[in-house]
Amino acid sequence: MKIETSDGAVHGVTVYARVNRVPRRASAASAGVRPPVRLSLWAGRDREPVLRPSAGYLAEIRRRAAGAAGGDGGDGAKDPLAAFADPVEVPVLLESPDVVGLIDTTLDRLPSGNGGRDRLIELVDVGLDHARRLGNTLAVAVVYSSGTHAANELSERVNELRNPAVLRAALPYRENLPPVVFREVTWQSLLSNFQADLGYMHLDGQPVRRFLEHTRSLGLR
Repeated sequence: MKIETSDGAVHGVTVYARVNRVPRRASAASAGVRPPVRLSLWAGRDREPVLRPSAGYLAEIRRRAAGAAGGDGGDGAKDPLAAFADPVEVPVLLESPDVVGLIDTTLDRLPSGNGGRDRLIELVDVGLDHARRLGNTLAVAVVYSSGTHAANELSERVNELRNPAVLRAALPYRENLPPVVFREVTWQSLLSNFQADLGYMHLDGQPVRRFLEHTRSLGLR
């Protein structure tokens, strides 16, 4: 597997993996995860499971737009709000017997969702329905580079959203909002833990070595 990082995102081949054990050092970033674990990269938009914004969110967006325009906008023109309804892609989708995890990645840019939506709220909104279908708890995580403006902004936002009252206020169109787990981790910490577990996971081949060299060239290690 070759993974290249550019423009604040991770791009590469799509990988579908079923993992029968969880690395020893994974508990800090993935509390509650137990095997078997299914990992999908770049899922939600073009690959199943498709992650769509909730009907309540879309209705709220149209209500606000109609109020701002003083009407319903039904003039036959192309729907300017269509982009808000697009399926949402997530870099890493994790599914385990108890937890569904949506993991976003960035380097030094603050990610945003469809139409400029708060990315973390977007992931919660699209993830809740998928977690409910599986009967699991939803966890939303973000990986960023330490020492950047994005790191400060994201860390502050994650801590805000851990307050149930703040999360409910950000999703007023959702009734009976279940608990959501929020996690944050730096690339530097994640890669350090990954490298420490290489021997345990028997991942000392050339593809992994090249990946680690690539992350070093980006200043992530």
